Amino acid sequence: MFTERLNELFECLDATSTEIAKFAGCDRSLISRIKSGNRTPKPSSNSTEKLINGIFMFADDKNVIGKLISAVSCPSDNPTPDEIKRHILLFLYEDYSEQDLQKHARKKAASGAAERKLAYGARLDAVMNIADISNVRLSKMLHIDASTVSRFRKGLRVPKANRQLTNDICNILFERIREFGRLSELLKLASIPPNLSDDMEECYERFCNWLCDFKTEDASSFVENLLDNISSFSADIKTPLPDFDEVAPDKILNAKENIYYGTDGVRTAVIRFLGNAVKTGAKELWLYSDQNMDWMSHDIPFHIKWMTLMSACVRHGIKIRIIHNINRNLDEMTDAINSWMPLYMSGMIKSYYCKKQGESKFSTTIFLCPGMACISSVHVYGCEGEGIYRYDTDEKIIKVEELYYKKLLAMSKPLVRIYQIPKDGDKIDICGNGITTVLNTLSLATMPESLIKSMVKRYGLSESVGNDVLLEWQEKNRIFTDELNHGFVHEIICTAEDELLFSGKIPAEIQSANLTYTPHEYKEHIKNTIAFSDSNPNYRFYALPDTPFTNITIAVSENAVLVTRLLPPQMTFAFSHPAMCEAFSEYVNRLKELNNQDKLTTKRLLERYV
Repeated sequence: MFTERLNELFECLDATSTEIAKFAGCDRSLISRIKSGNRTPKPSSNSTEKLINGIFMFADDKNVIGKLISAVSCPSDNPTPDEIKRHILLFLYEDYSEQDLQKHARKKAASGAAERKLAYGARLDAVMNIADISNVRLSKMLHIDASTVSRFRKGLRVPKANRQLTNDICNILFERIREFGRLSELLKLASIPPNLSDDMEECYERFCNWLCDFKTEDASSFVENLLDNISSFSADIKTPLPDFDEVAPDKILNAKENIYYGTDGVRTAVIRFLGNAVKTGAKELWLYSDQNMDWMSHDIPFHIKWMTLMSACVRHGIKIRIIHNINRNLDEMTDAINSWMPLYMSGMIKSYYCKKQGESKFSTTIFLCPGMACISSVHVYGCEGEGIYRYDTDEKIIKVEELYYKKLLAMSKPLVRIYQIPKDGDKIDICGNGITTVLNTLSLATMPESLIKSMVKRYGLSESVGNDVLLEWQEKNRIFTDELNHGFVHEIICTAEDELLFSGKIPAEIQSANLTYTPHEYKEHIKNTIAFSDSNPNYRFYALPDTPFTNITIAVSENAVLVTRLLPPQMTFAFSHPAMCEAFSEYVNRLKELNNQDKLTTKRLLERYV
């Protein structure tokens, strides 16, 4: 009976094993064996759960939920997704009584709870519940904003990069739970043997290891660290920089040495190199180094000098071309980008990464000011601190070094491209077989044309600004339509809180003007989003309970990432490095998994605004 009922459903929905397997998240052969009758899974098995989810998600995605509801005789008076899935189970296992199916469900729930590996947010939430502590109270004890704790708890952020913060969270929660006499509950949650309850040090260490097991959030931590730096960057220099003449005195600038020795030597050579670039009005600097950069970053007084000279280069309009050494992991990549963030924000830097990777016994440095000077070195790894650094001004030698650098550049690809907003808006594009965006408000692409025009009119924008807004809307629609035609569009969006919506503080996704919604305008946009979702199977809306980054938007495809900073200076960072794309894909997929609702559930969530 099971096989006949299953094939009846497939025929009714016009579904294939391949399609159901795709939505079930399993191999096609498993669905084929079940469909052919070669295997009949138990009602409580994982295979049955995947099969039913696959059938429901297929019907939801293809907009044939009505057919499914009718086929399994589910009451059609606005059933919930769980009710529909329960009736699929009853339909397939007609030979079982509902009591037997409930017994199977309880057995599965009991075994599944022990096997399920919770993400950090779920673990933190469970511990905070045992500790009976609110987001606000914990945030005050940690001296951070309550919204940050909320994002940790919801799984939208991971504090992995901040070791002190993770330690403080563990210590505060553990001590509070111990003082409240609830340690046994914590030990059970963290799967710590109860016989260790008398050894507080061992319990605490195991608790920390369990709560701060970030293995599944490695890519998320990298992405969040990078986005934090882009979002929080300030052009205001918090530490006053010394005067240029103090950092680069004539004694160093007018030196004639050709050889510098060790760490102190390379620092002096760099001061001479950058100082003379500013003094002589150089046009460009070409930089490459795969040696350890401790000589630059680990000495605070020198690092301040470095910042002073690089800032002077930027102020004097010197363009900088740098080939980053990214040879091992994502941490190196984010360190490279974060270290050069002020230059990225200035728009004066072009960065690359070399496509040819591999370990070497030697490190190489080429700091080149074309036609003026070059610092160069080759060392056995680990000997840079005692090594030799050449400083050449001879025209022939500089030409040879230029040739070397150009060869490296020919083997390199852009690491980051910077686009000024809105000036370079027409240059930004992202291609692939699908795109996922993370936004802090509803997508401009799903806003109806009548609404954008009425908002322009309500604000009384000048003709030129109004035209810019309409052109921006048209461009977003063009890209949106192209992506839907070639693949899919998934939008991860934080929906509006009532208090902010009714106080006129929900922004429209427009960069050429500052526009906010009225409640009626937001309602009209929501209605259009629902209609769009109903009529476009390749579009999916994911509703977030909170936004991970207030001042950042993200667009991710299989071969490109766009990160747009919404605060001044407004700009978009475009990444194409495969490891970057993979990390961002993992990050947005985690957000989708945390909020993986079917279209029917999402529609009902959105309908509360209508």
